[in-house]
Amino acid sequence: MLGSIATDCVAAGAWMVGHIKANVRSNGELLSISSTTVDGNVRRRYEFSSPVNDYSMTVNVIVYGTERRRTAEILADNIGRALGDIEMKIHSEIGCEDPACRDPACRDDGHDRIIRIS
Repeated sequence: MLGSIATDCVAAGAWMVGHIKANVRSNGELLSISSTTVDGNVRRRYEFSSPVNDYSMTVNVIVYGTERRRTAEILADNIGRALGDIEMKIHSEIGCEDPACRDPACRDDGHDRIIRIS
């Protein structure tokens, strides 16, 4: 999934993959997976010692050269293909969805940064 996110972002115009990282938590354990290359090479740290029945996952995508909404679409599409119908909220650390705000680097905590919920 992370490798596909990286290569899809590159295909969409990203000229650099800063970091694509997933942290998965289950039963008090943590699995950390990341990709930092344009070819989607993925590495992992740790693994689960018991079967996973319930989990939460946070994915961070830092790429340069693609618009944040396009990056969000790529992220959602790849997660959906890999994990099926799951609850997902995608937000941006900078910029916002407030139609009155014209600041592309908005960091106002009062502004909505959610790009997509499914």
